[in-house]
Amino acid sequence: MMWAREYHRRVEYGRHRMGGGYLNWGSQPRVFKDYPGLKALPLHPDPPPPEGTLWDILERSPRMPPPESMEPMTLSTLLLLSYSLTAQARYAGGSFYYRSVPSAGALYPCELYLETERVDKMEPGLYHYAVHRHGLVPLRRGRYSRIVEEFLVSRIDRPALATIFVTAIFFRSSWKYGDRAYRYHLLDAGHLIEGLLLSLQALGFQHELVLDFHDEAVNTFLSVDEKREACLAVVRILGAPHDLSGEESDSVHELPQGIREASAVAPREYPYPLILEIHGSSSWILRDPGKVDPMAGYLGLSTGSPLSPPLHKRKETLAFWESVRKRRSKRNFVLRRLDPEKWSLLIHALALRGASPDPGPFVTIGILNGSLERLETGFHLLSNETLPKLLPSGKGPSLREMAHACLDQMWLAHCALHIVFLTNLQRLDHLWGPRGYRHAMIHAGRLGHKVYLAATSLGLGACGIGAFYDQEAASLLGLNEESRMLYLVGAGPIKK
Repeated sequence: MMWAREYHRRVEYGRHRMGGGYLNWGSQPRVFKDYPGLKALPLHPDPPPPEGTLWDILERSPRMPPPESMEPMTLSTLLLLSYSLTAQARYAGGSFYYRSVPSAGALYPCELYLETERVDKMEPGLYHYAVHRHGLVPLRRGRYSRIVEEFLVSRIDRPALATIFVTAIFFRSSWKYGDRAYRYHLLDAGHLIEGLLLSLQALGFQHELVLDFHDEAVNTFLSVDEKREACLAVVRILGAPHDLSGEESDSVHELPQGIREASAVAPREYPYPLILEIHGSSSWILRDPGKVDPMAGYLGLSTGSPLSPPLHKRKETLAFWESVRKRRSKRNFVLRRLDPEKWSLLIHALALRGASPDPGPFVTIGILNGSLERLETGFHLLSNETLPKLLPSGKGPSLREMAHACLDQMWLAHCALHIVFLTNLQRLDHLWGPRGYRHAMIHAGRLGHKVYLAATSLGLGACGIGAFYDQEAASLLGLNEESRMLYLVGAGPIKK
């Protein structure tokens, strides 16, 4: 078995031990998954968007009582908000499509599958979401809710209207990043998951994020090649109780071999053994340790008296759906101070959880202040309370020093702040085994997605960084030997 701390450190970048390499363009992976011979059922291309800003949605309670079913138009809205093509750029070799979520290297390893139970005018079954066609490819017919529930470690005893599975195709990212790519698979999945959860919240649906499930059974149900593609997370869309007696499928039959072979996305793929090893090790689910303390107390950082960020009246912000459509990774930051009205809204978006699970036991949020007005320059931790509090943790590194640690990407020095996501790898292993690593990295991606959407809503830029000199970054932040930075998102004013 490979533990999280072993994998993480074996793929760390070091300033004086970065190996050279080149990309084999003949093996460049396809970013869209297709099933030869199967057609996608089209979804409505222009459904009405939900109302409200990101902050409205984070403060909104799901509608009660839960609905009996979901309308196809609503499902179309959900998928467009969560994982859709939002813009097109043309270049000499063809076209590139931006999506509603970011991805390391724009490689988009993630895929979505839906097991539908009660979607009006749609036959129950398992479907693959063809993002480039905005349609659903039918893979299985029938009702599988009871079988699926047996695969999941669910904590909410309520039936699902539909269940969404988030997978990653390993070679899409490992083609460029090698064995380190598993970190990006999990971060990318976290961005997509947060997009799903926020969209469900916007549409008024109760939901449950499930990160613990029986991997082999779920991958068999999805009919993916486990050496190439695997499920990383499950989201249940909850509905009213419903009697399905006599309608359920009692087994999962094997699908044609071509369905499974669709997980191959390049003419010649080569495996990366560390990815398969850590994913296989993290497939074991340990006993739930119950209530645990926040991760902040295990990073080796001391904190001062808490500060409450000012809560200002909201400035003009974009509607949630507009921020999704306009979200981009921006690097054209300008050295300009950020007023409290904007940065406090950014902090509050990170602290508000809505109906989403608390990431506090797995990751801690740190704020490196470069040019935030009315806040002392330095390093602060964000408490995991409902009302955010900033806990001063010393002077911390400058944004320029952090930019050097991020592979000398000096545009990061022009941000107003860096938001970092931290964990103690040894504690993850102790409490959850290697499975805890999946939780921590996915939660870091989820939180990073909030930063992107909040920044876009406020007219700011944001860009996530998963590539940095790991030990150097940890030392700059003053972390103990067992702790590491998992992800960094820079944010601030940009050139108009």
